[in-house]
Amino acid sequence: MNKLSIALLGCLLALTSPGVAKAETVMEKAARTGYLNAGFHFDTIPYTYVDGNQELVGYSVDTIDLIKAALEKELGKPIELLTQPITFAAEDGNSDVITQIQNHNIDIACDVGFSWERARFVDFSVSNSISGLKLLVQQDSNLSSPESLAGKRIAVAPGSPAEAIMQHIQPQAVLVTSGYSTVQETIAALEQGQVDAIAGDALILDGTRQAQPNPDDLKLVPDSPYARYGVGCVVPQNNSSFLRLVNQTIIGTMQGYLSGESQSVEMIERWFGADGLTPVAPDLIRSFFAFQVQTHAQVAPDANAMPIRPVSLDTPR
Repeated sequence: MNKLSIALLGCLLALTSPGVAKAETVMEKAARTGYLNAGFHFDTIPYTYVDGNQELVGYSVDTIDLIKAALEKELGKPIELLTQPITFAAEDGNSDVITQIQNHNIDIACDVGFSWERARFVDFSVSNSISGLKLLVQQDSNLSSPESLAGKRIAVAPGSPAEAIMQHIQPQAVLVTSGYSTVQETIAALEQGQVDAIAGDALILDGTRQAQPNPDDLKLVPDSPYARYGVGCVVPQNNSSFLRLVNQTIIGTMQGYLSGESQSVEMIERWFGADGLTPVAPDLIRSFFAFQVQTHAQVAPDANAMPIRPVSLDTPR
């Protein structure tokens, strides 16, 4: 049997033996193939989006790059990152990122809002961001309070925290969960009056608003989010070694920021600093990062790296 036949036979066996493929962990697959499959939304500013140079950038992109580097060190071999697009909704009505993780099409995605429903099907990392649910509306809209939303058409991503929260705070709102697969399509529907508001992650909505040709035509309401939740990475269930590596990378980045380590500081400032894409008050960043480090453990620095100073867990001034 020639080499080509052997290769084709190997592919056929892999495709016809789903039980074997599913039993392989992310770490084992990466060690065998040299690849890590990551899922990205392409329009969720500031987490992942395509910039003016047609490059995929964002906080989640930077995070996954760090995770890939940690995986390479753990396995002792180069790993190539493969990017897989994910959308807000799969054809079956389930959240696309959850479906792709479950089907082992992707190994990780890192801009996913936590919900207890999602946690039934995938494993979440520690949160590397916190956000909240707000509405994006036209500038002249008077929507804000839960009472004002009764009977209004609110676009939400199916299976998202936004859908569950909106059902709770205003059961009489009309939730629109289909017809729009991207943020831009949903914003076009808002501008054309097909929906009255978009409910979603406040950071993503604000980043997207700022990227519009006329950002002042839109606004975020209310001032205080309807609810808050963590945002982090998701991986397939039963992958404790890979999840540990992901968590350690996230906590290490937070610790680096708190300790003034240049790479971590530059990464966070790029997206959330005073001159970043979606500015967040420094005290909020520090208090959140300090809490995450405190409730886990400080990451020991590499022997050849600059020593990390102890992290102060006092309330920032």
